[in-house]
Amino acid sequence: MHRSIFLVITVVVAASGVLSQTPNISDPAVALFKQGRFAEAERLVDPLLKKHKSDFDSILLKGRIALFSNKLSDAEKWLTKAKELRPDSKETLAALAEVYYRRNELAKAGALLRQAGRDSIAKKLESFADQKAYEIEAKRDVTEVKFVQTDPLPLIKVKINDGEEVFFLIDTGGGEVIVDSEFATKNNITSFGTEQGTFGGGRQSAVQQGRIDSISLGDFRVKNLPVNILDTKRFAAVAGGRRVDGIIGTILLSRFLSTLDYPGAKLVLRKNTEANSKTLAKNKSV
Repeated sequence: MHRSIFLVITVVVAASGVLSQTPNISDPAVALFKQGRFAEAERLVDPLLKKHKSDFDSILLKGRIALFSNKLSDAEKWLTKAKELRPDSKETLAALAEVYYRRNELAKAGALLRQAGRDSIAKKLESFADQKAYEIEAKRDVTEVKFVQTDPLPLIKVKINDGEEVFFLIDTGGGEVIVDSEFATKNNITSFGTEQGTFGGGRQSAVQQGRIDSISLGDFRVKNLPVNILDTKRFAAVAGGRRVDGIIGTILLSRFLSTLDYPGAKLVLRKNTEANSKTLAKNKSV
C-alpha cells in the first residue's frame, strides 16, 4: 500500500543540494551525509575540523548533520559559526532558519530567510512575531480522528478557522499544512506572496505563502499556523473522488506524539508531555 503522496514540499530548506559543492570536504563524508548515514559522516568530518577549525564547508556539514539528527543546540552552534565565516551564505541562512523554525521561533527564522532573499516566506514567518505559532488548545491529553479512507492515503475531516468540516489528506512526505488555493480565496486566508516549492522528482513550482487562524482535529484546536497555498482539488482521485481542500504534513504532526493507526483507521494525537511519552514507551515494550 502506498503510504506517501507524490507531492513533496520542503518548507524551509531543501534536503538535497545544499552541499553539492564542497571542495574542502572529502567526498565520502558528503556521500554518507546524503545517504542519511550521519554518524559515519560525522566521524569523517571531525578529524578535518581538528586540523582546520575555520573550514567553512566542514563546519556547515557538521551543522547540517546536527540539524538532520534534530540536535538543535548543536546545529545552532555550528551553523552560527558557519554564518560568521560567510554571512551571505544562503545555504547557512536557510539551515539556521530551520533550527529556529523547529523551536517555534518563527519570526527569528523569517529574519534569516529575509537575508537569504526569500521575502515571501520571511513575511509569513515574521507575521508571528507577537504570537505563539502552533498553539494547542485541548482539554484532553489525547484525541482520535477517524480516517474517512485509509488507502491509498489517509483522508480525514478537519475544520479551518472554525468553519465547516472539509477533507484533508495526510502526507508524511510533506511539511507545512497545505490549503487549497480556491478554498483560501473563498475563506479570505492571508497570502504573503509566492515561494518556489520543491515537488516529487525535484520539480519546482511557485507556491503561495499564507497563514490560518486555526485548524481543528478531533478535540484539539491548533492556533496560528503558517501554511502553503496551492491547488489540491486535483488530488480528488486519491481521495475516492472527494474534494480535497488541503494536506497535513509532518510539521503539524510533529507538534504532537502522533500515531497513524492503519489497522484502527485513525490518527491518534497525544500532547507531547513526559507522561504521554512514558505511556507510549511502556506500551511499545509490552
